[in-house]
Parts: sequence; structure tokens; C-alpha cells
Amino acid sequence: MAGEKLLTKESCLSEAEGGYFAGRVVLLDASVLPENHRSPVHQMYFCTGGAGKPADWYRR
Repeated sequence: MAGEKLLTKESCLSEAEGGYFAGRVVLLDASVLPENHRSPVHQMYFCTGGAGKPADWYRR
């Protein structure tokens, strides 16, 4: 994986509306990953939910 171009904000199509990411693929900034995991495959994660409510839960 050496030599692969790291993903950046410019690699993304859009941001989640209201900051709710469940059901979306999110991109981690490579700088937060351990050096041996800084590659595009380690930057992408699929969000299935979390320990909170959607950002706009009070409007539903």
C-alpha cells in the first residue's frame, strides 16, 4: 500500500446533513491513524449508528 495517495476532504462527495452519519461511509483524516495504517483502505469506515441520537432528533 505504500505510495497510495491518501484521501482528503476533496475526495468526498458530500457531508452528512445535520452531522448524522449512520448509513454512510466516513473518511478519517490520515493524521489521526497510526503511521502503519495511513492508507486509503484504513481511512474509510461505514457508520451503522452510535451511542447518541441524530443531530436533529428534537425536530422529529
